[in-house]
Amino acid sequence: MNREHKLTRQIEDFIAFKRGMGFLIIIEAEELRRFGRFARERGHQGALTADLALDWVAASPAYTRWYKARRLETVRTFARFALAVDPETQMPPAGVFGRAHLRTSPYIFTENEVVLLMQQAKQLHSPDGLRGITVSTVIGLLWATGLRVSEACRLSREDVHYQCSELHIRDTKWLLLIIVGRSWTLTLLYVMIN
Repeated sequence: MNREHKLTRQIEDFIAFKRGMGFLIIIEAEELRRFGRFARERGHQGALTADLALDWVAASPAYTRWYKARRLETVRTFARFALAVDPETQMPPAGVFGRAHLRTSPYIFTENEVVLLMQQAKQLHSPDGLRGITVSTVIGLLWATGLRVSEACRLSREDVHYQCSELHIRDTKWLLLIIVGRSWTLTLLYVMIN
């Protein structure tokens, strides 16, 4: 990393600023460092320009429209920060490559579908007989609590508190501790486990 390069220094300052505010920005940091390297390799010495940003965003014909939109979103987020500290910064135009986030509508399972799925999961082949019961239990837990799969996978026995009807979910997507306090949910979990 070359801290003497203006854009590289601003990128590192932005990453430090965001992380200081509690954001992880792992992928965004990698992308912005690639952008800084791109600028250095081109011999760009000044502030961020819209042309430089768009050239970087579309640097390869192999990039998909969605990936270009994500790269543009990342560099625009950085540009807002850079503009606050350097008035020569140009803001790249928004939406040149369309929307960066395309989310499909979630499918909400009915109670009957969940019960059927749990029954079918119990039929999974398992050498020790635990796979079907485990998968069925996790499906019921996800449905009853609204947990993410990753949150359910990280649960341990210490996270289940039967006495106070609480389920502690640690290391959530937003790094919070969530306490699920539905006695019927924990009763269901207790019955499924035992």
